[in-house]
Amino acid sequence: MAAWLQTQSCKIEKVLVSPYLRAQQTLAAVREGLALPENVEVMPELTPGGDPAMVGCYLEALAKTGVGSVLVISHLPLVGYLVSELCPEEAPPMFATSAIAGVSFDINTERGVFDWQVGPAQVMAKV
Repeated sequence: MAAWLQTQSCKIEKVLVSPYLRAQQTLAAVREGLALPENVEVMPELTPGGDPAMVGCYLEALAKTGVGSVLVISHLPLVGYLVSELCPEEAPPMFATSAIAGVSFDINTERGVFDWQVGPAQVMAKV
């Protein structure tokens, strides 16, 4: 998935990651295939039962300070609820394990747009 994300030419400016071991392992694997900033913020709120409203507010605050691209490494079901928090018109999407999604956030309207979602099966089908 990191290799696919690399082909999308996005420059990740900030990384937020869950404190759980599996998320830390995912971060290590992603680092092997994708240029990431050295400083990573570990957020207890990114656990499966975390608070998507709090994480959404934090992502909004980052956007307002000029951070343009954030990689969030978290768990189900939080990631689906987070998409819905950022994009209120979206129902929480289902995520396959290791799937990634792109959300564009407009600081003027304070709303996100659910741009895309891709999972390992879709990436492998293109190989």
